[in-house]
Amino acid sequence: MRTLDLETLRADFDHSFAEPPRLSPARQTEFLFVNLEGTSRAIRAEDVESVLRHPKLRSAPIIHPAGAGLFTHRGKVCVALSLAKLLGGEDECSRPVAVVCKGTGIALLVTSLRHAEATLERNLVRLDGQLFELLETDRLLEGFEARARQASNQ
Repeated sequence: MRTLDLETLRADFDHSFAEPPRLSPARQTEFLFVNLEGTSRAIRAEDVESVLRHPKLRSAPIIHPAGAGLFTHRGKVCVALSLAKLLGGEDECSRPVAVVCKGTGIALLVTSLRHAEATLERNLVRLDGQLFELLETDRLLEGFEARARQASNQ
């Protein structure tokens, strides 16, 4: 049987189980916080191609109830969708801001927005002590891209 003295035990003790777990520091990510019907939601800034104030919308035969019309942006026709209607609300936006989603040809119309760095925690975004729902634009617009191409070609 081997006996260990107190000094040997102290030297071998690495403290790994006695220290609190170290969490990696929260990463700040850029988001656009879009406002509609008095509530705000977050969209990843990397998912946004551009933002347009009060685009001139032309009416078009858009089948979906959230369809607000078409507009030209950077030489391409974009389909404008009311984000409020997409989320099941009412569209009360008289002078909308268009958030053009990257690579889709689709713009989401919102009341207003702001840009900020915030922390992503699962599907929630923390900013100034408040939590905001994260809108995954690729999921939200699933199936709309093909319809948008059809509408812009008419």
